[in-house]
Amino acid sequence: MIVNPFEDGYLEQEIAWLALPEYEAEGIRLEHRPVTRLTRMDAFLNVELVGSGPVIPILTLNGTLWMSLTRMEVQSSWVAIQLARGRVVTAGLGLGYAPLRMAEKSSVTEVVVYEENPQVIEMWGALHGARAEAKKVKVVQGDVRELLVDQEFDFCFMDIYSDLLPNQTVTDTYQFTQTNEFGHYMFWGQELALHILRLQGHEPDTNWAEDELFDMHNWSEGAGQNPPMFDVEYAWRAAEALGRV
Repeated sequence: MIVNPFEDGYLEQEIAWLALPEYEAEGIRLEHRPVTRLTRMDAFLNVELVGSGPVIPILTLNGTLWMSLTRMEVQSSWVAIQLARGRVVTAGLGLGYAPLRMAEKSSVTEVVVYEENPQVIEMWGALHGARAEAKKVKVVQGDVRELLVDQEFDFCFMDIYSDLLPNQTVTDTYQFTQTNEFGHYMFWGQELALHILRLQGHEPDTNWAEDELFDMHNWSEGAGQNPPMFDVEYAWRAAEALGRV
């Protein structure tokens, strides 16, 4: 089993593990497409556009791209999967990749997932309902910003963002951490914000999984290239919200 998400073959391994069939219902479609220049595969911590690669699952809602399982997706989920333990809460079902990988761990007892879209929830049941990992997963339909209040979890991974590192992540971090009790809180893409600060010579607090991700990235191709965004002011605000600086 390949454990380094930056190694060739890691994405193919994760696609094979998830084993998604094609799926189509009213307004929703899951299909598999080869990587081309039109379905490019940006990396997570650096700009590394790849015009070829494995056939990847792509989910569209009403003709609009919703999610796909790319190198960036599996790389940006790696830390959250490593840190997940006990009772876990996340938001955004997507293709089911991160919730299932977390639920697979013996150290995880339950994964609660908030999802607004009923079509995505119906697809989840059709595709994953029979999987052993899915028995640990509880799906709650609704707006996580309204429903996740006065609750306690060992780990929270907020994955409701369609774009990487929007300003809303900072507001959400304060809201969710101040109205709930989490053993550990993180949001999708935060490692990139910490990476930006490190490139600027700062030393934000990092945990063992983030340190391992950065170490593996340092040995990968493209490690010396610029990240896909370089907003130092945002990165600092995000790190402050997370209590890392």
